[in-house]
Amino acid sequence: MPLDEVVEHLQAGKPLPDRSVAITIDDAYLSVFEEAFPRLKERGFTATLFIATRPVDRNLPGYMDWDQIREWQAAGFGVGSQTQTHPHMHQIPIEDSRRELEVSNERFLAQTKGGVILEAIEGERPFIGDSSTYGFFEPKTKINISAAEMKDGKRFLKWASLKGKFEDPNSRRTTYITDNDDSELFAIYENENVKLSVVGGKAKPKNPKPGDTVTITLNKKQKGKSFLFWQSDPPIELTQPYDRTVQFCMPPNDLKIIAKPKKY
Repeated sequence: MPLDEVVEHLQAGKPLPDRSVAITIDDAYLSVFEEAFPRLKERGFTATLFIATRPVDRNLPGYMDWDQIREWQAAGFGVGSQTQTHPHMHQIPIEDSRRELEVSNERFLAQTKGGVILEAIEGERPFIGDSSTYGFFEPKTKINISAAEMKDGKRFLKWASLKGKFEDPNSRRTTYITDNDDSELFAIYENENVKLSVVGGKAKPKNPKPGDTVTITLNKKQKGKSFLFWQSDPPIELTQPYDRTVQFCMPPNDLKIIAKPKKY
């Protein structure tokens, strides 16, 4: 079972199914992504990875990078905090322990799809990736973003995201204020035709345009089955992928959303 599902059962006082197991893995070692990840997926299992953020931020050899961690999450796998530097917390002052958790937990991913992050103009401890298409920021950080005026002969139309706030979503160069969650920022261009396919659920709107907020609800006939999580192809940010209702911002490309069943 996914770890968060186990926790929900325990908090609600509900009995766990017989022979339940939650898989957890400490440290975001590269071998977890290269060796364990494909084997777990092949067998229909998920796992929760507990990450110390500093080695990943510094791109230390032998550790996963943030793109790989994002792919891990997009496949329905969980992520938890292992502080910033992985200290022995019982051996350090309580204030240092609290700071370790705050630094690890209070930054969120902002990723542009079709544009770049130019700079952070307000906010503490911003981290912008080498490609300038993603970064990690505290909530309410202000970042300047930019998209090309034309793409494939089509003119820029607007920015769109499920979370956060754009200063001027209709301007290709604008400021975005980050939210207290991960977010994707889509650069939308004129006359982009896309198709949404849903397996095991119903979408509203049924035929969304790029930038629309889409809500998908599990089909009634699926509710009697053992539902595990929603999976997207290609990967995008989904709100609460383990819930029976999920939301996302429609990207400027074809998308498939699948209700994945448990295999145990």
